[in-house]
Amino acid sequence: MDFYDFLELEDDAKAFVLWHHGVYLLSSKKGPRVCKLYALDDFYVEVIHEVREGHLYAINTYESIDFLDKYLDQIDAPILERYKDYRRSQTVTPNGHPNARPREGVSVRTLNNE
Repeated sequence: MDFYDFLELEDDAKAFVLWHHGVYLLSSKKGPRVCKLYALDDFYVEVIHEVREGHLYAINTYESIDFLDKYLDQIDAPILERYKDYRRSQTVTPNGHPNARPREGVSVRTLNNE
């Protein structure tokens, strides 16, 4: 799945893809919110939710690593190396399955129930 396919997904589909194919990198607490950072293919996803209510606040997606500056002191280098190794061995298609050919009739639009 590429950056733009991911952007087209509804939040629940994004959560599904992250849960099954994202590589968790770290969490940090900022006031009443928790930020979780994931790597997915060649981009990063930041999920922010409210601690007390557990509500989703935002899902931010980044192609550039410039935004990582605020996380550099928290990122574990061996985790990044494992992610790079994983990326070399896996490909996530728009239908959300690693190393699978896209099925006929399955697209980002069908994942969003359109």
